[in-house]
Amino acid sequence: MEGRTPDDIPKLWEATLRSNPKGLDSGATFHPERPNELVPPSLPPHSEDGTIRAKREHVDPPPSVATPPGYAIQTELGRGGMGVVFRAKQDSLDRVVALKEVVIDHPDAVSRFESEALITGRLEHPNIVPIYDLVAVPGGSLAISMKLVRGTVWSAMLHPATEAERAAAAGHDFEARLRVLLAVTNAVAFAHSRGIVHLDLKPANVMVGEFGEVLLMDWGLAVLFVDAGGEEPSKRRLPHKSSLASPCGTPSYMPPELALGAHEDIGPRTDVFLLGAILHELLTGEPPHRGANVLETVANAARGQQPIFASDVPTPLQDICRKAMAAKVADRYASVTDFQQALQRYLRNRESVTLSSAAVRTLESADRKAAEANPGTETALRNAVYARYADAFAAFRQALVMWPENVDAQRGAQKSARALAAFALLHGDLGLAEAQLARLDASQPETKALASSIQNVQALRDSQARTARRTRLGLFGALGALVVLLTGGAVLLHSQAARTQAAATLAEAQLERVRRLADLKRLQDLTASAAKLWPATPERVPEIEAWLASANELVGRAPMHRHTLDDLRTREGHRDGEGRWHFDDEATQWEHDTLSTLDEGLTQFQAVQVAEVSRRLAFARTVRAVSIDQHREAWQHTIEAIAASPKYGGLQITPQLGLVPLGMDRESGLFEFAHLETGIPPQRAADGKLAIDESSSVVLVLVPGGTFWMGASPKGRSDGSPGNRDPDATSIEAPVHQVTLAPFFISKYEMTQAQWVRVTGTNPSVYSIGQRQGDRPITGLHPVEQVSWSESSQVMTRLGLVLPTEAQWEYAARGGTSTIFWTGDDERSLVGAANLADEYGKTHGGPASWVFISWLDDGNLVHGPIGSYRANGFGLHDTAGNVWEWCQDRYGPYTLGVAPGTGERLVTDNPAHVFRGGGFRASTVHAKSADRYGLYAPDFRGFDIGLRPARDLEP
Repeated sequence: MEGRTPDDIPKLWEATLRSNPKGLDSGATFHPERPNELVPPSLPPHSEDGTIRAKREHVDPPPSVATPPGYAIQTELGRGGMGVVFRAKQDSLDRVVALKEVVIDHPDAVSRFESEALITGRLEHPNIVPIYDLVAVPGGSLAISMKLVRGTVWSAMLHPATEAERAAAAGHDFEARLRVLLAVTNAVAFAHSRGIVHLDLKPANVMVGEFGEVLLMDWGLAVLFVDAGGEEPSKRRLPHKSSLASPCGTPSYMPPELALGAHEDIGPRTDVFLLGAILHELLTGEPPHRGANVLETVANAARGQQPIFASDVPTPLQDICRKAMAAKVADRYASVTDFQQALQRYLRNRESVTLSSAAVRTLESADRKAAEANPGTETALRNAVYARYADAFAAFRQALVMWPENVDAQRGAQKSARALAAFALLHGDLGLAEAQLARLDASQPETKALASSIQNVQALRDSQARTARRTRLGLFGALGALVVLLTGGAVLLHSQAARTQAAATLAEAQLERVRRLADLKRLQDLTASAAKLWPATPERVPEIEAWLASANELVGRAPMHRHTLDDLRTREGHRDGEGRWHFDDEATQWEHDTLSTLDEGLTQFQAVQVAEVSRRLAFARTVRAVSIDQHREAWQHTIEAIAASPKYGGLQITPQLGLVPLGMDRESGLFEFAHLETGIPPQRAADGKLAIDESSSVVLVLVPGGTFWMGASPKGRSDGSPGNRDPDATSIEAPVHQVTLAPFFISKYEMTQAQWVRVTGTNPSVYSIGQRQGDRPITGLHPVEQVSWSESSQVMTRLGLVLPTEAQWEYAARGGTSTIFWTGDDERSLVGAANLADEYGKTHGGPASWVFISWLDDGNLVHGPIGSYRANGFGLHDTAGNVWEWCQDRYGPYTLGVAPGTGERLVTDNPAHVFRGGGFRASTVHAKSADRYGLYAPDFRGFDIGLRPARDLEP
């Protein structure tokens, strides 16, 4: 940008603005090859019927368009300055598409339109609209055939103007908006990996689909920012940033380099600025640059002024936005990924932010209460103020335990302690005021001033005490008035001493009450936050250490609280016949009950939470060493073998934290891994099989990614190819559809009772360890059951695991098959492979309500030990029968889309979660690979419902 300044804007933009009247939309796009045109947002807000409403202000109506061969135009969806978008029917494939035709009568318009199609065509990504074809239109023009996306333009959701837009925006809270922005960053990062920058990022170019999918649109300004060296030569050259000879972009969002037309500075950090500008709009409600007219808006953009935020905008988000929108290109995030990770860190730490925001409100409430009090106010009001300040301080401290870098919490903790000290000083509670000084940063001017004030008040009291002593001594020299003066002096001295002692006692009592209230709140908060300190990874060590430091500090005050409790009981309490403590007045009873609750809670807290988090910390500190460092040779061998295996198609993996390689299963050809946090890695016997016992860890199978046909129907697959045909399939298993999955881990076995007990300390199972069912003992190798979806999901999160999605489950359960059962189409093929309601169950006490299968004898009345039955093609046991298994997804029809990579069903409402696979009391119907159930709420527990852990493959 050397040699160009905002003062050059009028000359730079003279041609661009020549035909534009004052007050044009600064949210419209300027195109460098059409300097006399203002291009409005190409995807304006939707109408109430879901189609795009054209925005026509200050733009002449485009000429009529011709229909390309092979397409039938149905209706117009919207118009922009460069093209018009239609809903059209593609005759060759009998499908509905979006058809965008160029309508600008300009020598370079067709070539630019062609470039947009070529750029978008090379960007195959879930967050970018797929291009189907570039077709010629009679008369020499072009049209782009692309996927028809049903949804709402994001800008309409951010600023709804119609009832339809307000309905689409319902529930689109700030966190949901950040999620949309993160999806946009995925698309932009992918484009950058292909050497392409977008240059016109804004909410008006983002579509949010009916099922939450996010698509980045309008690549009309996109250019290559790197040379195309190494690529095969093409007749069609893509535009390069060096071709941008004039300013371009959307004035209200653009960075300085676009406003000044400095193409040499254009690159990935240009898009980073634009993403920061979108974040600015999410935080403030409007884009960053404004002006009385377009020229003034562009001049403001060229200056690169830092944004100003309201005080209620979280500081971390302010910092992210300012860094992304730095005027100097080098001062911005180095990549979109860095910007994305900063937002993700904020989302991970939002609970800390939420807690500190609540603490701010508590602090403001304390300030208001403090303003109502005066030095002569009653004790109850003063104590209420003390308690609120203490609550605020405790909440800020807890927010810092959750996220030590929370700047708002750091400032809030200092402010609340300082306010408490000042209030105590004002009301003569010197002991309480001095106690706060230890919490404050001694280097701050406010702290120094407060310390000086406390010293002055203390000096004044000392002076008054010395004056009283001198007065008393002087009385002895006045013999004539000895009796009178001595009597008066004694009264004065006694009065002063009494007041001093009373003030000290009151301060101590108030401090004790504040400590009790604050410690009770801290106990509750620390107990709640302990459940969130998962998984135990090296990255969480500082957070866990901070939690333990705070917890140990709290536990260290337990003897003080216990002493106070014992003293209170000795002085004023008496027990009833049932051993309960009673006190004569209500206030003392409340004080005792509070102390008793605190004392019992701290004892339990130390024995359970502190002990557990200490173990968690030990694991987090050593997990890298015991899972990776100590097994480097095994990992290297495994990585090379997976890359060479035809099963995985050249998959390249890295060592996975917390896992240990167990080698390849000889029968499946897939590689297996032990999950260290759940037990001891099992060893392979001479026959290559794993020797599993109650101490064994969860064994995860690395399942290769791929595309498979999911579901079943009487007609089978839609393309007529064999497979997935089941004459008795129900409508909920259809339509049969293809799902593409990334590689993932899934457990070889159902989770056992022994593993669940090791992790949680409890066994919820109805048929639990030590019982006998039929003539079979229940051991720790039996699957855990009677666990809800919510509980299962929570425990998986603790372990860095997940529940498999329904698509992952079916893909893994099929083990490469497409038959009715993974064992074949004949139900009798299940013999030796499934545990269902069978003849053994009928003769060994099975309830009459069960429908028993006469030709099957699986040897178990209820669930059997894991691995009792033969494995499928992926080496997984018990995917038919034994216990049902929870899946991650909520139950939804197969007409809904799925998330890329995981295949999670994109369900918009709130139905029950899915469980799969059948249980020991099920019939063969539920042993089908496509059978699915979703009847119960997340907290439902069943004596035949368990889980099979899964895990994402770390990059």
